[in-house]
Amino acid sequence: MLYIDKSKNRKEGVQVTKDYLQTCCYGTDGRYHEIRYDNRDAGSTHTFCSHNNREYRKKMINILLANQHNLCCYCLRKLKTAQREEDSDEVITLEHIIPCGFTSGNSKVPYYQSAPELSPEEVVMTDEYESISHDQSRPGLPHKVAYNNLVVSCNGTFPYVRNQHEGKSKVCCNEFRQEEDAYPVYFLQHIFEYIDYTSDGDIHGKCDLDPNIQSKIEDVINHTNLQYDSLKQIRRLWFILSHVPKEEIYSCHTISQRDDLFARELYKSEFFDSNTSFLHDKFKLDDYWNTFMLYDIFYDLFNGKVPAWN
Repeated sequence: MLYIDKSKNRKEGVQVTKDYLQTCCYGTDGRYHEIRYDNRDAGSTHTFCSHNNREYRKKMINILLANQHNLCCYCLRKLKTAQREEDSDEVITLEHIIPCGFTSGNSKVPYYQSAPELSPEEVVMTDEYESISHDQSRPGLPHKVAYNNLVVSCNGTFPYVRNQHEGKSKVCCNEFRQEEDAYPVYFLQHIFEYIDYTSDGDIHGKCDLDPNIQSKIEDVINHTNLQYDSLKQIRRLWFILSHVPKEEIYSCHTISQRDDLFARELYKSEFFDSNTSFLHDKFKLDDYWNTFMLYDIFYDLFNGKVPAWN
């Protein structure tokens, strides 16, 4: 995981939320009502991610992609919008940090609102926001559609598929998490310094951390399945190839070229183990190789090149 700076693009993101509220939720009494993220919420036909008109959701995704440098907030998969706009919602998912289904009475709300960017002055629980006793002119936007409460995640498929209706299981990140605890550790400015990506592809919080931070990091890793076998294999493979010129890796367009690359690199004594042949046979295939290449951020990370924006 890498740091996500929500101050960037905040003006644009907040405006998308306000446009949705004004257009779809403004009542004759001068208040916002029936603030709905999708059709799971009862109420009007106007949702933030309506199947008939995804205008607000699409705008928010594009802003968040720019904010996150086109990377999944959890696993760091490179996110690409689909060529057909109607497929983009299947490739990239909007993750609610405070789960969309939570209400103000949920005991976990203070846990999330203690995080940077999620204070009650910035993100208000939607049921509280709609309550007649709440002054909607005050700072703070409803959590179901608030820019500060939204990040972009991959669709969690392995190997990657463009459209989730193709039957692939969602094995990590937002789709796997659902409403399990996932404190936004990527809002901690030094998050990369708190995490170890190891040579065997594993991920864990560093052992010398404050126990409170350590616990939050481990929750995120476990509840988004970042130790999923295929993710670990991808990170392991990037570690092994991290000394190979990047252009040589990028030029492997065919199975034969990957065979040659793997034969040269994977069987060296310092890398060879019982899984080497498995990695070779799996990632030379087009679907797995293409998924592997979506994680090329790890080439730089294993070479000690932390992005300048982190």
